[in-house]
Amino acid sequence: MNLTEVMKERHSVRQYTDKPLEQSVVSALQEEIKACNQESGLHIQLVMNEPKAFDGFMAHYGKFSGVTNYIAMIGKKGPELDEKCGYYGERLVLKAQQLGLNTCWVAMTYSKVKTAFTVNSGEKLCIVISLGYRKNEGVPHKSKPVEAVTKSTLVSQNTILRLAREKRISPGPESHLALIFSQTSSSNCLSLK
Repeated sequence: MNLTEVMKERHSVRQYTDKPLEQSVVSALQEEIKACNQESGLHIQLVMNEPKAFDGFMAHYGKFSGVTNYIAMIGKKGPELDEKCGYYGERLVLKAQQLGLNTCWVAMTYSKVKTAFTVNSGEKLCIVISLGYRKNEGVPHKSKPVEAVTKSTLVSQNTILRLAREKRISPGPESHLALIFSQTSSSNCLSLK
């Protein structure tokens, strides 16, 4: 399954079976976590067979059940920590989906079990990501179109190239026009900010 298919397939799952994670899946996930930590400087950790974090009132209120495995998103305190955790966390969520696992981002509906992971001096636990094999199928929620959640105006790649040829815009770094490439289901587009 390619990354685009994984993105379309993935949705949050809060109820998991008691099936243990397969060793090949754990190894692949650990390898991806190691790569993310090396690239980002984060201190991401896979926590396995630890049921206490999702056994409290808040976890039940959040409708979590069967959670014994999760990813602890940890890093050095600083203004970019949340963004880094978001980026690398989503990379791990998609990897887990490729490996046949299901996931859910969890911010407040779990209990911190300090013996389950290590937070060094100057570090902070940002968020956790529950993971495992889903109890039931679940369904993806409706998504808003890109135009509804961005402040950008999408224009076709051909329009940008035509404007550049006419020297009405300069897509180089000296331009104050930021061009961001994004692919939509219908065509390749550039987003102007």
